[in-house]
Amino acid sequence: DNGGGGGGEKTSMKRHIDKAMELCACFTELPSPLVKIIRDCMEINWAPFGKKPLVLDVHTGAVHAVAWSPDGTKLASASEDRTVHIWNALRNFKLECVLHHSQGVNAVAWSPDGSTLGTGCDNKTVNLHLVAEGYRLLATLQHSRVVRSVQWSPDSKFLATGAKEESIHIWKRGAENMYTLERTIDASSSSLWSISWSPSGREVASGSWHADAVRIWNTRSGKRSTELRGHTSFVCSVAWAPNGRLIASGSCDDIRLWGGRCAGKEEEEEGEGCSALSSEMACKKGTGVVWSLDWADDGATLACGSSNQTVQLLDAAAGDKARGGGQQQQPLDVIKELCGHRGVVRSVAWTRRECTTRRRLASAGDDSLVIVWQ
Repeated sequence: DNGGGGGGEKTSMKRHIDKAMELCACFTELPSPLVKIIRDCMEINWAPFGKKPLVLDVHTGAVHAVAWSPDGTKLASASEDRTVHIWNALRNFKLECVLHHSQGVNAVAWSPDGSTLGTGCDNKTVNLHLVAEGYRLLATLQHSRVVRSVQWSPDSKFLATGAKEESIHIWKRGAENMYTLERTIDASSSSLWSISWSPSGREVASGSWHADAVRIWNTRSGKRSTELRGHTSFVCSVAWAPNGRLIASGSCDDIRLWGGRCAGKEEEEEGEGCSALSSEMACKKGTGVVWSLDWADDGATLACGSSNQTVQLLDAAAGDKARGGGQQQQPLDVIKELCGHRGVVRSVAWTRRECTTRRRLASAGDDSLVIVWQ
């Protein structure tokens, strides 16, 4: 069954699932872990997206990152098994290419113009692959520590890379795809885990292992614009909203949304703009360790991957409402919870606005699975 049946078939399937769960409840002696496994198997065959999710089970190690090409026709998955797999969404996610690395791969990102794929590795390098030439290795950018994050600026002209216990590097793409180190942002006092560009490309937000704050940096001056405090533990995921008005951050057991009176009105003067983000707009606790966050293009839905082995879709509109009404912290409500992973969920990624296929969400984690929710 490919999940493409009519409404009557889906209703019938739902009735069967509900009946099966009632029967499970009758067996009180059934071990609770087994009940959870049964429930997970049922959930993955009745996806809240309305169609059975596609499970890509090829990697032999934990999958640390997934990323869609700008047009949504390709999906890249990066794993500790030392490979990056490229899946073709137009051919039912047939494995199109495997990029081999000398050590595990922690990060993967497509440039917004679709020309280049960047991968960050345990071997302290960032590899850049030219898509139009069969993912030919274009350049290798050296670092002194394990690379955790690779993120392109919105205009594809700059690349931000973050490594463990090291500064943020801003690389500039020049003529003939030559990359030079444009600026180094001193963030070496913390172990970088996540980087996110502002929509204007003038600032980056960072989350780190040794700090309980989100830090925002001006990419022109290299100086820290502001620091967002409220978490009580390390920050391992940050994501700037598409409209620039909010930043989402994930920590050991909560997700927070940050806004401010000037957020989204990035001024021309250096150091102003989204650095005005300062107020905590919304919060959700009890999430487990939040390893990955990604905004849908409408800015209203936030996907979360965490140690609780699920993907949660959160109603992020509460943060914008609080900001607009001058209110303080609002709760983040769960719209959907997607079950199917059997381990920590390390990465979530939506297809982008430019996508030429249907809207999809990809997730991946320690169980070595890549799941496409569609």
